[in-house]
Amino acid sequence: MEQLQPDRDALERYTTSLFGDVGDNIDLLIESYRELYNLDTLEKTFTLQAEDRAAYLERRNFLLVCAYNRDGRFLIINKRRQPRLVIDRDARLIGRTVDDYSSFCLEETANEMVERYTGGHISDLRPVCKMVNKFEIEDELITQTGIVFLALVDDIKTEKVEIYEIGFETDPPETMIFQNKAALELAIQLHRDLRFFPDAWEIEHSPGGVRNLFHRVAVKPLVKAQSSTRIRKALFDRMGQISSVIDVSCGDDEMIFSISEALDPDIVVANDINWSAMKRIMTKAREKNYHILFTNHHICEMPFNYRFDVAICKNTLHHIQNPHELVNALISLSKIAKRLLIVDIEDPKRSILGTLFNKYYELFLGDGVSDHRFLTKSQFRNLIRKAYPSAIVHYQDLYTIKGRYMMADVQLNGSSQR
Repeated sequence: MEQLQPDRDALERYTTSLFGDVGDNIDLLIESYRELYNLDTLEKTFTLQAEDRAAYLERRNFLLVCAYNRDGRFLIINKRRQPRLVIDRDARLIGRTVDDYSSFCLEETANEMVERYTGGHISDLRPVCKMVNKFEIEDELITQTGIVFLALVDDIKTEKVEIYEIGFETDPPETMIFQNKAALELAIQLHRDLRFFPDAWEIEHSPGGVRNLFHRVAVKPLVKAQSSTRIRKALFDRMGQISSVIDVSCGDDEMIFSISEALDPDIVVANDINWSAMKRIMTKAREKNYHILFTNHHICEMPFNYRFDVAICKNTLHHIQNPHELVNALISLSKIAKRLLIVDIEDPKRSILGTLFNKYYELFLGDGVSDHRFLTKSQFRNLIRKAYPSAIVHYQDLYTIKGRYMMADVQLNGSSQR
């Protein structure tokens, strides 16, 4: 029998993640972005004078953010009135070098950076390109590798913008530092192609405060065995062995940790349009050293150029606002995965306990009183059939203390439904 040879590149990436330093891991993370999103790479060499050498040039990784407001204007830091370094002499994007473990979640670093400069918060953060800057300083060549993001910014504070001499422009300035202008031009084109933008309420709503603390400490443990545990077990029973998985609307659910531990996929992605909702599990992932990529995409327009083995979509359908978005969400899911596990609760009005729990979530926890569009069992199954007519679909009903949950195991490119 012929001996199967390992994928050497994949093996080297994995061993580097085990033995490499933080810089090695950030390089691998940037490369994973390039592969998942099929990013272009901007690469250029610059000649600098010795007096322009600065500490930031010694760091091997960086990130830039092409931030825009709801008017579609892009944030640009103007050149300094009294430039000290080469980076001060031309307009530029928000950016910083990253060289420590606290920066390992680059999306979170981007969020913190935008908040520092604008006082606002980002949403729908998506990679634009990989960037490689090479600097010739006398007889030395220094290379920096980075990632460029596109992000919508809300709640911008005027006083912050004034401190950092920030302006919002429709077109790039004539000159920008290093490759910032080329990156911004790519971001502007990407922005022009976007069709879906998150509602401000989705971004502002965060599961925090005393009421949520009460829910996590007092209520959630009481109902866990009769609700989320049953759903989690059903998902695990269906999942099998996988090498890649994405939870498209994970919120603060720790199930993604269980998947990472039990199944050890090579690629694990946790996504949610509400960045604040993922804060707690992002912190825990960093503390526990889970290798999970956190992303911030609208379910209707997820920009991955990659098909995951499984995409999990739970408790999401009833939050979608209109038919147009629902159609695009279902189509978007089919583009990013070979198999879908879709779970949603049946219309709570079908049971007394379901009605009570729904009122508790809406009125006590503030979970969107007006934006829920619940489905009945027949509506759910008809929707799946019409969305994926050629798929093999297995349906399952999960009875919980909160009501009946409906699950569809959708194997795409199949030929029957049961």
